[in-house]
Amino acid sequence: MTVDEVTAAVARIERMKGDDEAAHCAEDALNRKVLAAIASGAAHAGELAEEALKAWDIDFCRWCA
Repeated sequence: MTVDEVTAAVARIERMKGDDEAAHCAEDALNRKVLAAIASGAAHAGELAEEALKAWDIDFCRWCA
């Protein structure tokens, strides 16, 4: 996983923010992928995490049923 891939995923989540459920699912999936990459020894782990955390600044409702 690259920082550019995470940046693109965050941009997709931004475009989804009108659909809370879709955006939340995409955010969760991104977080899982980033954590898995870091756990596997990804280079630039800090940068990957920092970029993924930007999704938390996107304004949409997060909830679980």
